[in-house]
Amino acid sequence: MARLVLLVSAVVGVDTIFYAALAPLLPYYQHSAGLTEAGAGVLVAAYAAGTLVGALPSGALVARVGARPGLLVGLALMSVSSVVFGFASSIAWLLIAARFVQGIGGAASWAAGLAWLAAAAPAERRGELLGTAFGAAVAGALLGPVVGAVADQIGTAWTFCAAAVLGAALAAWSLLVGSSEQEPQRLREALPALRARGVRLGLLLIVVSGVAYGVVEVLAPLQLDAAGATALFISATFLLAAVLATVASPLVGRLSDVRGAAWPTRLSLAGIIGLSVLAAFVTPLWSLAVIFVLGLPFFDALMVPTMAAVSDGAQAAGLHQGLAFALVNFAWAGGMTVAAAGSGAMAEAAGDWVPYLFLVAVCLSSWVAAGRLSAGREPPR
Repeated sequence: MARLVLLVSAVVGVDTIFYAALAPLLPYYQHSAGLTEAGAGVLVAAYAAGTLVGALPSGALVARVGARPGLLVGLALMSVSSVVFGFASSIAWLLIAARFVQGIGGAASWAAGLAWLAAAAPAERRGELLGTAFGAAVAGALLGPVVGAVADQIGTAWTFCAAAVLGAALAAWSLLVGSSEQEPQRLREALPALRARGVRLGLLLIVVSGVAYGVVEVLAPLQLDAAGATALFISATFLLAAVLATVASPLVGRLSDVRGAAWPTRLSLAGIIGLSVLAAFVTPLWSLAVIFVLGLPFFDALMVPTMAAVSDGAQAAGLHQGLAFALVNFAWAGGMTVAAAGSGAMAEAAGDWVPYLFLVAVCLSSWVAAGRLSAGREPPR
């Protein structure tokens, strides 16, 4: 179990590093590729759009052939697309296409890795172990902006080519870890599981998490840039926020195991609301930085209890964990894609406060569903 946790944590961490590296580079790509604010939103949304398109096919692949082959497919796509992204700094359509393919790879590697871990984990520790893996993803988000700042200094080609090397190393490592495969299932077998309350409510709140990520990952780096921040300052802001989130994720997962998902989910929603209200109207650089450092961990915390709720509900319904996490990827990516593309367009047309207040409305409308989530976590068989 320890080796499996380390492997899955490394896979999602590396994927997130090269996903999050875009944040401090977004102003650079805005200038080098001639992107408008709306175009920057499309670039951010491209990864989530790839995840959206790849989510269900990836889950079907994992459920049919196993977690290890799905993981290898995801790592291969991540490696190739990162190399292309590194060399396409001035070609907007190629940047967007590479991020799109990277999102497909992420859908495969996340579905495979988390399904592998959830199937092997003891039911009473599933939230904690998923939180540990997700904490590694947050650690990737911690390192990603640093990698982006390095790329800003030494060039994107060398930096993003490192993803291919890491992908090959992780693929080799996965061949050395024992497998605990479930019985194969077809994609259509996911439909009956949607009747389980834990699955339904968990997926709804994962959509909210995707919307939240979509809004803040477009607006935060551009707001900091407009306030006078350098790429290094933007990286440091995301770095400090990710440090807090890395520590919090396993604790949130353990709390979800012991107390149910409702309380940590509502706490996360409250934190997102607080950040959104403040960031909508605050403009000084250091004030914005403090808001993002203290507020961004709540965005990560929202994913942990909701993923655990979906995994528990899937096990109770007899659903393959690969299909369960395919639904998680699909729900998150749908919210992220729409929000990232829409928030950039809304901010360009009417100001940053409009997408932030839209996010507040989304979180408030999800409050009741979050309260029912605890009761919806059905005990595993």
